[in-house]
Amino acid sequence: MKKIYFTLPLFLCFLFLNPSSTLALEIKVSNDYIEFYQDEILGKKSDESNSKIAPTQKIPTAGKSLRVNPVGNRLEVNVQDKKANQKKLLKPSQSTKTQRLNLQTPSQLKDKTKAKGEDSNYLEKVREERRNRREEMTQIRARIQNEEASMAIESRGVKARVKNGAEFSIDAQSNEITITTPSGNTHTLNHLPDQAIEKMKESGKLSPEIDNDQLLDITTGKDGNLKLEFQEEEDKKLFGLFTRKLRRKYQLDDQTGEIQELGIESNSLLESVLNKLSF
Repeated sequence: MKKIYFTLPLFLCFLFLNPSSTLALEIKVSNDYIEFYQDEILGKKSDESNSKIAPTQKIPTAGKSLRVNPVGNRLEVNVQDKKANQKKLLKPSQSTKTQRLNLQTPSQLKDKTKAKGEDSNYLEKVREERRNRREEMTQIRARIQNEEASMAIESRGVKARVKNGAEFSIDAQSNEITITTPSGNTHTLNHLPDQAIEKMKESGKLSPEIDNDQLLDITTGKDGNLKLEFQEEEDKKLFGLFTRKLRRKYQLDDQTGEIQELGIESNSLLESVLNKLSF
C-alpha cells in the first residue's frame, strides 16, 4: 500500500537571519490532533508556556502515524496517512530541519488486538497495564549533536535511551511506539521504561528502595529482541576494608520479559581483579 507523507514548514528564514541559532521543535499527540510548535531557540527561556501558544500546524490524529528519522545533520519529521493510496513528498524547502525534538504522546495503549505467539500471555499483561494509563503522557526527546543522533523515552520519571540512533515512529491512533535500532531492525516497544524497572524490582533483581529516577539503555540482543538494560552501583569492601563501588548490569527482554544479570562491569583487567577481591 502506498502512503502519503506530509513534511512541516520550519520558518527557515529564521535560520538564515541567525545561522548560529538552532531551532527546536515540540510535538504533542492527543486523541484528536497532532500539534506542532515552533519551539524557543535553544539555550533561551520562553516567557510563555505552550499551553498559551497556538500550534504552527495541527493535523487530525485519525489514520495517522508520525515518523522521525535522522537525515544528515538534522531530524526529519513526517506524518504518514496509513489509509492513503498515493505517495507525495512536499518540496525540500518545507522539510523539517531541527537538531532537537521534544514529543509528548499518550501512554495509554488503545490497540485492543491480543498479543500472539508463545509469549502472548505475558505480553498481554504488559499491554493491558498500558491500556489503563489514562491521562498519562510519555515523553520522547531526540537530538543530533556532533553529527550523532540519539533519543530518550521517559515514562513516570524513568528514562531509557538509544545512544546511537533516533529513528522511531508513533501510531497516533493506538499510541504504539516503534523503534528502528542502529542495526536497522524495527521493533514495537512493549515495555515503557518505568514498566521495565518495576519488572526488575518484582523479580528481586533490584532493590524495591531504588528510586524510579533512573536511566536505562535500549539495545538489541543477539536474538534480535530489544533489551532494556539497567546498571546499578553497589558498595563493596576491598579485602573487607576499603569501600569500592561495583557496577552490576541487568537486562530485560522486551519480548519475553526475561531478566538476566549480566554480572559486574569491569573496564580493565586490574579492575576485574579488584572486583573479585571486593565483597
